[in-house]
Amino acid sequence: MKKKNIILSFIVVIVALFVFLALNSKNSSNTNYYKPSILDTNVKIEYLESHPLVESAKKQIGVVTKYDSSYYQGGYPPDDSGACTDLVERALRDNGYLLKDLLDKDMRENPGLYPQDFDANINFRRVRNVKIYLARQAESLSTCTSLDCFKQDLWQAGDIVTYEKIPGGLWHIAIISNKVTSDGLARVPYIIHNHGQGAVENNLLLTWPAKISGHYRINDIDLSS
Repeated sequence: MKKKNIILSFIVVIVALFVFLALNSKNSSNTNYYKPSILDTNVKIEYLESHPLVESAKKQIGVVTKYDSSYYQGGYPPDDSGACTDLVERALRDNGYLLKDLLDKDMRENPGLYPQDFDANINFRRVRNVKIYLARQAESLSTCTSLDCFKQDLWQAGDIVTYEKIPGGLWHIAIISNKVTSDGLARVPYIIHNHGQGAVENNLLLTWPAKISGHYRINDIDLSS
C-alpha cells in the first residue's frame, strides 16, 4: 500500500507539472520564446556591462513611485510620477537625447505617419508615437525571443522594447537592463519600466501580457560617460 501511495503521489506531481507548463504556455502572448527551465537549479542572476540609459533608468527606481498618465500643460508630469513612456524619456533626456523635441519635430514634418493629432503636451508620452519615431530614427532590431537569439545576445542593455496593447489595457515600453537570468544556455535580460507602481526592474521581458512589437537601439547616446 505504501509503495502504491508513493507511485500515486509521483503521478500527481507529474500531471500537475504538465498542467502548469501547458497553462503557462497558453497564457504567454509571445510564441516560440525561450525561458530558463523551472527545473534547472543552475539558474542564476548575472550583471553584464551596463549602459548609460540603464543607469539613468535605475536612478528613477525609488524616486518615481506612482503611475500617472494624466495630461499636463508643458508635457512633463511631476518628478515622482509618470507613465511607461516617461521612464524612457527621462533616461534619454538624462543623456542629452531630447525625445520630446525630436519627436515633435518629426510629427510636424510627417503628420500622416502618426496615429493621433499633434499635441506637444502629450505626443512624446504616447507609446504608439514613440514606437513610430524609434522605427524611423533609431536602429530597428530583431524581436526574436527563441533560445538561439538569446544565445547570440541580440538583446543588449540600453535597448528599448515596445509591446502591443494589452486587451482592454494600454500599450507598453521598457528599457532592457544589464541584469540577466542565466541558466548556462542563454541569458534573458530584465527590463526597467513603470507598469503601475512607479519605476521597477523585473524579469517580465518574455512574460508581459502582450506581444513584443518592437526592439530598438539609439546609437546617439554617449557611451563614454
